[in-house]
Amino acid sequence: MKHLTTEWPLLKELEEQLVRTLQKVFAVLLAALLEEIDQQLAEARDKRRYQLKDKRPT
Repeated sequence: MKHLTTEWPLLKELEEQLVRTLQKVFAVLLAALLEEIDQQLAEARDKRRYQLKDKRPT
């Protein structure tokens, strides 16, 4: 009868997997958001007073 049962992951394993997945998703979203903010700041700056020093590829 034991061979008919399915092994289910423990709640702790599910929680760890969920946290890892959410960290990856939020990291991607935060990077995109910060790049968008950086782009807006670069376009809205006072171009006579401030020059663009460095634009590193990400």
